[in-house]
Amino acid sequence: MKKTVKYEDYQQLKNNYDVLKSEFDKLQQSIINFQKQLYGKKSERFTDSNQLSFLSTPEPEISESSSVTVKEHTRERKSRSLSQTLPVVEEDIYPETTCSCCNQTMVEFSTDSSERLEHIPAKLFIKRYIRHKFKCSDCNTFKIADLPKEATVIEKSFASASLLASIVVNKYVDHLPLNRQEQIYQRQGVELTRKVMSEWVLKVADLLEPIAKEIKRQILLSDYLQADETPIKVQDREKDNNLHHGYLWSLYSPLRQYVYYQYDPGRNKNSAKLLFEDFAGTIQTDAFSVYLSLANVSRIACLAHVRRKFVESADCKEKNIVLSLIRDLYKVKKENKPADETLEKLKSYLDYIVINKLPKSNLVLASNYAIKQWQDIQRIFQKDEYHPDNNAIERQMA
Repeated sequence: MKKTVKYEDYQQLKNNYDVLKSEFDKLQQSIINFQKQLYGKKSERFTDSNQLSFLSTPEPEISESSSVTVKEHTRERKSRSLSQTLPVVEEDIYPETTCSCCNQTMVEFSTDSSERLEHIPAKLFIKRYIRHKFKCSDCNTFKIADLPKEATVIEKSFASASLLASIVVNKYVDHLPLNRQEQIYQRQGVELTRKVMSEWVLKVADLLEPIAKEIKRQILLSDYLQADETPIKVQDREKDNNLHHGYLWSLYSPLRQYVYYQYDPGRNKNSAKLLFEDFAGTIQTDAFSVYLSLANVSRIACLAHVRRKFVESADCKEKNIVLSLIRDLYKVKKENKPADETLEKLKSYLDYIVINKLPKSNLVLASNYAIKQWQDIQRIFQKDEYHPDNNAIERQMA
């Protein structure tokens, strides 16, 4: 016996199915993205394996019997050469000069050389400043030589400028924590505790603060900046697990190629306002709402963030079409060609996706992300100096 279902009930069931299917697809794609992060390649570069007929003309077919003639050539082997800027220490090596056949003294006629790259480990030593004192034999006035300025970077400390520079560079450039540096110094017979080095790092930061302020001032003189913020874990004994989450904000001037970093415990409007209080120009960022609220600042979008949303969505024909169009935008930007036609194609196709696909799917969410900042995407192509993305500053944050 057949059971009759009302149309309203059927429609409700269908809507429920669509919602559950969308949620399932999003969860499944999240698992795929997580696996890619763990085991897959990190590049977001898109390679289209299929020709899109409505975007470009199809390539001519090549039959199996077709052949390509390659001009005969000899591939030269590239020799590995060491840096020409390194100092060279030569060592002459002579063989036994008596001929093994007739016992005559052999005559040198040529040389042969080979190179090895040597390494001398960093060496600690004590530099003792001996200040000589003089006095007048008539009036007993005496003089003593002053210590050179570079000898006293931190008052009442035995740390030299070279040692402080090494500790700071190891920590912040080579990401070598102070506890590992402590172990390295121990192997060299020197006791430098983390506590002592931490105090030195803080004092060095105070000494470098005027330079940091000048870098920020120089950056803010630019008309075009890139900005980003990234979360960092900060040791805090008053918090659970002795950690709290802060944010490292950064500014980058593509023209001057200066970078400025500023720590803030928050990620709110006040943090951004403090960073950009003396700037009036154009910034390139992701679509974080804090950047949209800044006064006296215009914004251009980042194509890499737009592309990333589609890369993280489920594989489908529509995704490949959008990625292909974004790739074309990068190409026209690089070649300084007009982008109006490609932008129009991309906008039309994004609107098509939003209308015809499930509203809560990752594909529609990615499309809406691009549509909501469409004017900021268009501004990327208004000036040649603008970059298509802010990957330059993200590389600085890595």
